[in-house]
Amino acid sequence: MRWDADIENADGTHGGHWKMEQTEQVREKHSVDCDPVMFYAAMNMMSSDYCKAVEKANAGSVELYACMAKAFLDDKDAMPHKLERYYHYIAEK
Repeated sequence: MRWDADIENADGTHGGHWKMEQTEQVREKHSVDCDPVMFYAAMNMMSSDYCKAVEKANAGSVELYACMAKAFLDDKDAMPHKLERYYHYIAEK
């Protein structure tokens, strides 16, 4: 949750795009089976990192960000704890 508050977005804004309650609704709607906090962090990270590219492609839907977050968390080629490693080695300051 601290990461989300400090996130610097590609569009120049700060903080996560969605609140936990919003990402939980999306997670449940799309039947994503994962830790709700992980999904919340991944969805906001995807928005933060890729919002400019997604906007340029006119593809900025909640569903797209949910699919991207799920794909990130479900990456079968990645070592375990991918999101935690991303935070510690890339995002943490």
